[in-house]
Amino acid sequence: MSIDWNNLRPLNNSKNDGFEELCCQLAEAESLSGYESFVRKGTPDAGVECYWVHQDGTERAWQAKYFREFLGKQQWNEIDASFRVALAKHPKLTHYYICLPQDLSDGRVKNQKSAKDKWDELVKTWKADARKLGREIEIVFWGQSQLNQRLAKEEHRGLAWFWFNTPAFTNHWFAGQIRDAVANARDRYDPDFHVENAEQQFFDALVRSAPFWQAVGEHVSKARSAANRLFREAISDFDFSPLKNSTAELLSLLDAWLRSTKDSESSRMVRIVPWDDINYHRQQVRDDVEELSSIIRESTRKAAENEAGGTTLIDDRVRPLTSAIWDFQAAMSALGHYLNSPQTECANSAGVLVVGEAGQGKTHTFCRWAQTEHLSGRPVLLLFGEQFQDSEPWSQIISRVGLSCDRDQFLGAIVAAAKAAKKPAVIFIDALNEGDGKKLWIKYLAGMIQRVRELKWIRLCVSVRDSYESLIVPTTAQSELARIQHRGFSGISDTAAAAFFAKYGLRPSAPLMNPEFDNPLFLKLFCEGLKEGGEIDVPKGLRGITAIIRFLLANKNSKLARELDFDPNDNLVERAVHRLSLEMAKSGTDRIPRDDAKNLVNELLPRSSYEQSLFRNLESEAILTSVPLRHRSGPGFSEVVRFTYERFSDHLIAETLIAVERDQIRSVGELASGSRIAALLADESACWERSGLVEALAVQLPETTGKEIFELAKGARGVVSSGRSLTVD
Repeated sequence: MSIDWNNLRPLNNSKNDGFEELCCQLAEAESLSGYESFVRKGTPDAGVECYWVHQDGTERAWQAKYFREFLGKQQWNEIDASFRVALAKHPKLTHYYICLPQDLSDGRVKNQKSAKDKWDELVKTWKADARKLGREIEIVFWGQSQLNQRLAKEEHRGLAWFWFNTPAFTNHWFAGQIRDAVANARDRYDPDFHVENAEQQFFDALVRSAPFWQAVGEHVSKARSAANRLFREAISDFDFSPLKNSTAELLSLLDAWLRSTKDSESSRMVRIVPWDDINYHRQQVRDDVEELSSIIRESTRKAAENEAGGTTLIDDRVRPLTSAIWDFQAAMSALGHYLNSPQTECANSAGVLVVGEAGQGKTHTFCRWAQTEHLSGRPVLLLFGEQFQDSEPWSQIISRVGLSCDRDQFLGAIVAAAKAAKKPAVIFIDALNEGDGKKLWIKYLAGMIQRVRELKWIRLCVSVRDSYESLIVPTTAQSELARIQHRGFSGISDTAAAAFFAKYGLRPSAPLMNPEFDNPLFLKLFCEGLKEGGEIDVPKGLRGITAIIRFLLANKNSKLARELDFDPNDNLVERAVHRLSLEMAKSGTDRIPRDDAKNLVNELLPRSSYEQSLFRNLESEAILTSVPLRHRSGPGFSEVVRFTYERFSDHLIAETLIAVERDQIRSVGELASGSRIAALLADESACWERSGLVEALAVQLPETTGKEIFELAKGARGVVSSGRSLTVD
């Protein structure tokens, strides 16, 4: 690759900053035996841009100056000043590198000093001054030739491509990628509306964002405060030195990961957090404080025996000490609980696997994270499973973002962009189960994760429908990714519902207790239906699940009638749902083969285009969902279709079963012998297995027949056994 230093990518609108960052990235990539930590400096830089620290504490430091023109007196003075600051500020400096984007001229003209002559004189002076301080410092020059030589290495192709040969990977370029991706999410993401959930804490730990460091810092600060109070209360009767030492070691280890100085910011973003070492020292503190507490209790007991019936002097001194010990133990316990939480363990993961049911908000979450992190300056890409075909995924990603390069160039450039931003890059791939994902990811995902793990500066975040997880995500991949169970609005449904109602200008008439409102997509569809129907108040009659189902189906029928151009009075959505629920009722299950479902639905509205088919649109409107069904014999699976929301499915099937037997029940007052409902309720194990359906029957039978389920199925073992768990809307 040809390197033109005039084409160097600027950083922060400055080629000086760009050159400094490039030199630091090359310095970090140097293979140096015995050196264990790399530090990137900020401003002011104490004469160095970055430095490596050896196991013995000595340092190699680099200084970069983007001088492209003639080196005059001012330039030489700047170079000299930088060295002298480094000499004073870095007492363990043994090697000092000066980087310039030019080679030193050596014209050897009579009575005229060349750049090479001036450099040699400076080096001689610097070494002499260092020797006066009892130090030996090796001075190394990295000019254009030395830099080009490093950039030409195979492992630096992506680095060189980033800094010199591509307009991609700028903030503007990433913004365009995110904008296009968010547009592709369509109505699955609303950038102006968000309800915060617990999943954010996992992601903060993964990318080590400010909230993560702040949370760790707060727990450490509380532990330190409790320790300081405890040691202030220490009395000479007891030996506090073991506890003091173990506490100091633990806090020192944690402090190493909490330095907020710019010196440590870059490396702490990707270095493995030593949770095992931290827990070892935390356990030592716990053992020491428990031993001290035991000694204090025993001494207090003996003192009390010697001063029978009276208050001892040691009692008066021990009371505040005991209180301080309790506070210290509580603070250490809280610290341990946080450091060992699933969220915090994400900090050492190569990425996350977000798993959840349909409509739980996985796409919204990814879009939100991608937008937020991009605005913070992090390099971010967002892609969707539906965009992938059954072929090597890295090449598809490269093509999708409009680039022409190989995998290593692309990833090398991403790493360079991440280092320049001082934040790990994130690649999001939402909904692995869509498109050709059912064949693709089981073959390639583990290798992708391994490559990301090796590069350190990239995190991979993927999501998958829970029913497809075991089929799509390889076991090896599951062990490398932190697993997040996305539970939608579970636990915050009241807050979410209030926010949604406010957004859509609705007033609830009563608290909505249906568990479906834990599902963000369901809550959104519900509010949209009311809004489009001209409602302001949530009708009281919609508190029951059956009323909600009818309301949503009618709303979807109106919407699809407009989009697919059919007469809304034909009620195709409700008829399609009835066809499917009837087939499910006949087969005694809540799902049917996908091909059968397509045929049943599309017969109502024949269309040549799949995108315009009724079945496709019932899926896109979240009425239906496809799930995998493993073959009982041999590998592989087939897809089946069910209603997206389980309680909808139960109530729709119940409604169909009751419709078949309604006349019999009304005329005779009991279930027909051998009917499907009677057979279900007579089977104890079937009642437990299909408890949702039994509950739906318990709700709808009284509404339809005026009789309770217990009256209609007298003595049925299944009803008797499961009756305690039945709930009625």
